[in-house]
Amino acid sequence: MNPLEELRLFMRVFDGSSFYLCRNGKVITLRIATGRVAKERKVCMPTTCGQGLAERSTLPAKLSALSAAMADNLEKHQRTLDFTDHNARAENDAYDAVARALRNAATELQAIADRMASYSALPMPRHDKRAATSADIRDAFALFVEREVDLSVLLSSLIQQDREMLAQWDRMAAT
Repeated sequence: MNPLEELRLFMRVFDGSSFYLCRNGKVITLRIATGRVAKERKVCMPTTCGQGLAERSTLPAKLSALSAAMADNLEKHQRTLDFTDHNARAENDAYDAVARALRNAATELQAIADRMASYSALPMPRHDKRAATSADIRDAFALFVEREVDLSVLLSSLIQQDREMLAQWDRMAAT
């Protein structure tokens, strides 16, 4: 496979303006002019699909940690319920069910992350170049990237809301 084909298959974008590729441990940096200066972040690209799986294991691992933290937050909230209010039982049951499902999801996601990480030494088999560069493979990856962006946008919005809530708590605690 020539370097251009390899770049098409393994290219990733960092900081919206730079592409990086690692070949045999050597980082190749390609800069793309966007009218703004981007921080350079040189990262070696995986040279095998197994290394790619292992590198991407961080996604389900982080989703696992987030799910577990969300479950913990719901369980701690349940302690604030006043069970003399007849609506408290329904909220408690709802939070209990959701927290349990989140804990199960966290366990499954961590198991997936561990499995993905274990494939780092998977040997690289031959790939059909035509199939690897086909439109449906590219479109599937483009959809994946789109979903990453959707998640990033959602998380950015939720983080802003949650930080505002934390600031309110801090202000209330200070008074």
